[in-house]
Amino acid sequence: MVTIDVHHHIVPDFFWRETNEAHGPVGGIAPPPWSPESTLAFMDDAGIDVAVTSISTPGVHTGNDRRARSLARRCNELAAGLVQAHGAREHCIVRFSAVSPNETCRRRRHEPRN
Repeated sequence: MVTIDVHHHIVPDFFWRETNEAHGPVGGIAPPPWSPESTLAFMDDAGIDVAVTSISTPGVHTGNDRRARSLARRCNELAAGLVQAHGAREHCIVRFSAVSPNETCRRRRHEPRN
């Protein structure tokens, strides 16, 4: 039997810095530091074979459209790197910037920008 975690949050340091205040984290609780190694160790300890990763609250848009697009891209690139390095164990949900989903889709397909 294969155990799949379909709600596996990743919280890379750049995402945390962009979306939270040190003394007032979103949700009220600061998560432990995240790394690819820590997520794999957690999966091993919990008996999880495959994780479908996604970004945690509050998502990539915190009020600034340009920053949201940039953060979505960085999150997607990190997730793609995880899949490339650990493809048998990690899959990802692509993050869309709410202000430009078409741009996100175009970039994911590696089409040139207009």
